[in-house]
Amino acid sequence: MERSMAGLSGVWRRAFVALTCCVILVPTLASAGWVYSSWRFRVPVEFNAGSVDRIRRPAEAQINFTTLIGSMGYSGRFDPASLRVVEVNDAGETVHDSVAFQFDRDSDFNDSTKASGTLVVLMSGTTPASAVRKYHVYYDLASLGFAPAVVTPQVTLTDNIFDEGQYCYKVTNTNGTMYYQKIGAAFSSWVDNNSNDWVGYNTVYNSSAAGDGRGIPNARYPDGYFHPGSTGDAASVSTITNQGPLKVTIHSILVNGKFEDQWDIYPEYARMTMIHTDSAYWVLYEGTPGGTLEPDVDFVTRPGNVVTPASQTFIQDIEPEEWIYFSDPNVNRSLFLYHEENDAIVDQYYAMTVSQPDYPLNGSMTVFGFGRQSHFAYMYANPQHFVYGLMDGTAYSTCAPLVRSSGGMLAFTVGQAEEHIVVPTTLLVPPNGATHQSRNARIKWQAYPHAVQYHVQVAHDTTFAPSVLVTDAVSVDTTYALSGLSAYVWYYWHVAAVMPTYTIPFSETWKFQTIAGLPNQVQLTAPANLGYARMDSVVCRWRKLAEAQGYAIEWTTDSLFAYPDADTSLTDTVSVLSVPLGVTYWRIRAKNDAGWGPYSQIWRFTATLTDVRTLPGVSTEYQLMQNYPNPFNPSTMIEYSIPAAGRVTLSVYNALGQSVAQLADEQQSAGWHRLSFSAASALPSGMYFYRLTAGGHSWTRTMLLLR
Repeated sequence: MERSMAGLSGVWRRAFVALTCCVILVPTLASAGWVYSSWRFRVPVEFNAGSVDRIRRPAEAQINFTTLIGSMGYSGRFDPASLRVVEVNDAGETVHDSVAFQFDRDSDFNDSTKASGTLVVLMSGTTPASAVRKYHVYYDLASLGFAPAVVTPQVTLTDNIFDEGQYCYKVTNTNGTMYYQKIGAAFSSWVDNNSNDWVGYNTVYNSSAAGDGRGIPNARYPDGYFHPGSTGDAASVSTITNQGPLKVTIHSILVNGKFEDQWDIYPEYARMTMIHTDSAYWVLYEGTPGGTLEPDVDFVTRPGNVVTPASQTFIQDIEPEEWIYFSDPNVNRSLFLYHEENDAIVDQYYAMTVSQPDYPLNGSMTVFGFGRQSHFAYMYANPQHFVYGLMDGTAYSTCAPLVRSSGGMLAFTVGQAEEHIVVPTTLLVPPNGATHQSRNARIKWQAYPHAVQYHVQVAHDTTFAPSVLVTDAVSVDTTYALSGLSAYVWYYWHVAAVMPTYTIPFSETWKFQTIAGLPNQVQLTAPANLGYARMDSVVCRWRKLAEAQGYAIEWTTDSLFAYPDADTSLTDTVSVLSVPLGVTYWRIRAKNDAGWGPYSQIWRFTATLTDVRTLPGVSTEYQLMQNYPNPFNPSTMIEYSIPAAGRVTLSVYNALGQSVAQLADEQQSAGWHRLSFSAASALPSGMYFYRLTAGGHSWTRTMLLLR
């Protein structure tokens, strides 16, 4: 409740604070029965009925949500729209999952630093004396998109309604409609649900009893403070300080500052707080029960079921409780007044009538005042609280409990703040940290119960700042297709489920890396370019590319590759070909999600029937070629040429110079020769040497065995 505390006296402020029984701010983990499963926080609030039964009674608790949020180790802006109230029993089980409430912000409310105010809760039904009603108040931080709770209004306000000479606040509750003059700072009309005006202020007749003397509360005579029709030195400034479905608060202060009060209008009654006065005052009901004072029909009831006709005067301090009600049996309705601070000051009632024959029958009114005798006022203390209300019925057994129910503010306790961990959306694909992902990736997450859509963000870093966002989108499905991503880049993504009235916090952040563009050019290794191979078992090899997902080989006898043979299903770096005798051209290219990379260089080899062949003509020099493939496992081919017939040896040595194989030691004819070396299983991986000796000379090359 936004109480306009700046204008309250120190006594009033202390009295208000004293209503708080206990506020405990030790955080706890969430308990069972978390009704609003997507809310992170709640706090238990209890109200004690006190010494009397409470019937459909509003109850109020002062709560600082900034303090509660801080007690859970959080900071941020409190969102009043997130408030929900649930009633529970002693076991914490839900009794009612949608309690009518409103939250009145304090005058210095700040959603980040002092989110304090008054929570007003309507306690349904009857709460027995001394009973405790228990509630869970759910709340959360701003930015999650909460929609305000829908509470059916039981109090409504219409501004600037003209009534009996002044502009008014028209306030309607479940029992009638009140017209509060802004300048007069008083009720000029109080109309029940059958259109009977229980005040009937008017200026038509020049007589107090006939109209211009009526009103509520008519607090000062003869100055006219807080009286309908007051102007000039008796004029007031009235403002609405709070307005909601359960309560409207009106603050009034005389322009000269001498009197100040506040009205809190609830669903079944209105409570006035006299905040400040500079002199004695009284609080009156001057009006027309049931629309017309009928002194011999209407009656007055006091505590103890003391019933007297409206025509009977009394002057006494009302005891043992300080309340009274006025009844019109013709409409079966009553209006009550309750002074919460029971005192020993005199109270007075009499019926004021008009005897002149030219006045209408309603030219009379009640005159009742707390702290009044004749034209003398006896009340000085502040703050003081007075309750007015209409009620159906006239019997003591019906009305007395309603009157007692309205008095006083209920003691409350704000318990320990509780936190409920909201499980965010679960991410699925690509796996967190995945690499070699398509540049047209499709991300996927687990469906969230009751979500209507999803908020998807993909960015270049974990800040998800606008400058680094790749996409900031909404999806109604649990997948989202990305396109045109950069090559070999890390992307970060998270998803938030959007519920009908709010948004679940974002999931954890996952990342994936795209493929590095098209694969690079493949490097061929065997058969050696311009080399030889047996036509029935040509083994083509190439180097592996890390970014490749597969390979394609093409081979043809046409150097232009007009009609090549091809195999596009390769996943390894080797392919065995069957080719015709003669020259074969071949090439390789790699593929990944981005597509096919460029072709390798075109190599060629000559297919022969055997491992030893003689080229046309005679070689003019000795040559020892590099083995192929190299590295090898477990076999490799070694080619050499001799220009003249002679004895030839070809040996293989390990790194220590020890002979491990003798491949040739014989007389050979001139020409090209090709021998196969198959490494024994006992030979370890490593560097080996092969040496050709012929014509009185030696030639040595190295080769690498990789197991």
